[in-house]
Amino acid sequence: MNIKQQQRRKFNDYETVYLIKPDLNEIQFLNLVQYLQQLLINNKAQNVVSKSKGKIKLSYTINNYNEATFIETSFIANGKVIEVFEKYLKENENILRYISFKKKFFYKE
Repeated sequence: MNIKQQQRRKFNDYETVYLIKPDLNEIQFLNLVQYLQQLLINNKAQNVVSKSKGKIKLSYTINNYNEATFIETSFIANGKVIEVFEKYLKENENILRYISFKKKFFYKE
């Protein structure tokens, strides 16, 4: 196993998907997504990539909303970064729902 693989084992690949309230204007929406990316970067996350999947119709009402903007963010980080990130997502009133999960990769050794 080379040094890069050893360093990478300290970190995990994560993906977080979250739903943003649909009534934010474009500037508020972009500021929120950029802030979330910067929050990850400031906490030493690497390869932070966010993609908007657009507005989706919800299967059920969440906080009186029938639709939301779906965002997918992938990054490499340790578990402490996830704690900080999810704490902010939980406290932000513009985030309707979120879930984070660890991606599994298999390395040839």
